[in-house]
This record gives sequence, C-alpha cells and structure tokens, in this order.
Amino acid sequence: MTPAGKFDGAVLPAFEPIATSSPSLAQIQDEVAAIWRGVLKRGYIPADIDFVRLGGDSVLEVGMVLAVEQRFGVTLAPELMTGDITVAGLAAQVEAGLAEGAARPRPPGAHRPFFCIPGIGGDVLHLSALARHMNTEHPFVALRHHAIPAFGHPDCIEAIAARLVAALLEHQPEGAFLLGGYSAGATMAFEMAQQLTAMGHPIALLALIDARRPDWRPELSALPAIVFTFVRNLGPWIRDDLAHSSVRQVLKDIRRKLRRLVGAGASVEDAVELSRYPAEMQVAMQNTYDALGLYRVRPWRGRVTLLRVRAQPVLRLHAEPSLGWAAVAREGVDLYYVDGNHRTAMQEPYVRSLAAALQSCITRAAGQTARP
Repeated sequence: MTPAGKFDGAVLPAFEPIATSSPSLAQIQDEVAAIWRGVLKRGYIPADIDFVRLGGDSVLEVGMVLAVEQRFGVTLAPELMTGDITVAGLAAQVEAGLAEGAARPRPPGAHRPFFCIPGIGGDVLHLSALARHMNTEHPFVALRHHAIPAFGHPDCIEAIAARLVAALLEHQPEGAFLLGGYSAGATMAFEMAQQLTAMGHPIALLALIDARRPDWRPELSALPAIVFTFVRNLGPWIRDDLAHSSVRQVLKDIRRKLRRLVGAGASVEDAVELSRYPAEMQVAMQNTYDALGLYRVRPWRGRVTLLRVRAQPVLRLHAEPSLGWAAVAREGVDLYYVDGNHRTAMQEPYVRSLAAALQSCITRAAGQTARP
C-alpha cells in the first residue's frame, strides 16, 4: 500500500507461473491398468493383451474408455472402440493427447441442452458414439431410465416418463425443450413431451430415432403399399444388415421376427439378442418390454421429427414412412433417412450420418425458437 493507503502495483514482484509436468508414460500405463482392473474385476492386467481377450465386451469397453477420458481429461478417438486395444496402446494414446493438447474436450456451450433417452436397456453408454459427434454448443444430456415393477405388476411408460421429466426439469427448469430418444427411448420421449406440454412447457424439438409407434400395426387394406415397401427395403437390408451378420445371426433374427409376427409370447427375446448383455440388463430390458406392451399412444398436438435408418428389418412390415407416428402427431412429421440399420446406426462409421442429421434438426429448432 502507498502512504496514502492506496494499492501500489509497482512494488509487487513479477509473476512467475508454477511449472507443471505431465505424467510419464509409465504412470499413465499404471493408472489405465488400475481402471481396467476395476472394470474387468481382475487382479492382474498384462500391458500387451487386448481388452476382449481379458474378458471385456463392447459394453464394458465403452465404460472403460469413458473412465480413462474422465481421469486424464482427454477425448480418445472413436476408432479406439474396436475391442483390440491394449493397456500399452491406450496409454500411448493418452500421452499423445496430453502432449499435443488437442484432445481435450471442448467446453460445453451456453445453449439449451438436447436431452436424449436411451433404448430398451435404459443404459446411456450406447449413446456415447453419437454424443462424440454432436456439436457441444448444445450439450448432449442422456437420461438413464429403468422400469420398476411393483407387487407383481409391470411398470408403465407414463410412470417411467414422469420420473424422466423430473430429472429433466432439474437440469432445465423452464424454456423450450430439445428432446429425443432412441428405439424404446423414443416412445418414452414422446410420453415426456405429452406430460411437459400438459405442464405448459413448450417443446422446440421432439426427435424420435428409428422407432415405430409401439401400438401401431399395418392394416391389410395397405397390402400393395406393404409389398412395395418390402421390395424397396431389400437393397438397404442386404447392404447394411445381411452383409454385416453371420448366417447363424441371420437365422436367429428371422426366427425372432417370425415369433413377433405370429404374436407368440411376450418376451423381449423376440426383439433383442439377450445373450450379449449381462443378467441385470436382461431383467431391465424385459421390464421395459412389458411396459411398452401395455402403452397406448395418445395424440400429441406438437410436431415430430423422425430419423429412421434406411435398412429396416426384412420382416418388419410397414406401409407408410413415418412408422405410425403421423397418425398421432397433429402438426405432422419431419422425416429424415440416415445410414445403417437399427443397431449399426449407433456405431462407427454410420453414426456420423445420424449425428449430422440430428445436429441439423437441433440447430434449426433452436434457431426458430430464438426468433421473436
């Protein structure tokens, strides 16, 4: 301070930044191995054996990569999600990202988030590839869901949606919402839009990703249109579905689809290959499947955006492009076609097509609501 009690900046010492150092490759490798031990429940992790050979699968790999990204503050390349990555290889990728400073995630923007509801299992990890390709000006917020049966009775979509609405309002208490969902999550997003609208909240965007209305059935009077759609779908199905599946997988898929067509049983196994998922996920899928079977869609006074894959299942009969949503969306349906099939649309490289279309819809909807 000066004798007069004023601040005297001239006498302050020169500022010297504190020297910082990045962790060594050996330190990174040790921490990556520790993350792998937690994910794989193993006591020893060799540095040169790939993730799958050590007992991992695609679901565990997504969680592992997200944990590594969070620990080191880097964003790893999507092509790492292939199953053949090792501790040594992953540590080298992390070191390169830290050294170049180019792999740090961009800070989320100040614009309204896009809320996305995952598929039938309720887990958000399968949305990670899509989230990577989205523009961070509108943060991508995935809301986990689980069906909770009570006293031997299945949960209902209305109750699941009410829980999701409560979670959404904690993130964004008011304003026009950007909302969407994938597969079974699209039906939940539709019911959430119903409930939010009833509360007086405007919906700027309701984006349904490759989902048919759960209570929609083609009418026999539309048989010529069904045949035409079936023939037109054969090309994309062969290119994007059959070409990426084994003969055994194709036969299992056809058997499941035939069971659904004749209405045999009410098991999620008729719609999903359960063997790829852990036991607790299989239970969650069955609970949600039961809730979807009881849901009856009510008309909504808003507009729906449907992003559907080009390659629909070969035995999924439908006669009109909106997959049943046009009959319940009073302001109409905006239809976008994206690459891949129902499963591969969320994976590289097809997810880039979905992300580009979805980002365009978000930007357009946000721009329209921003105008006076």
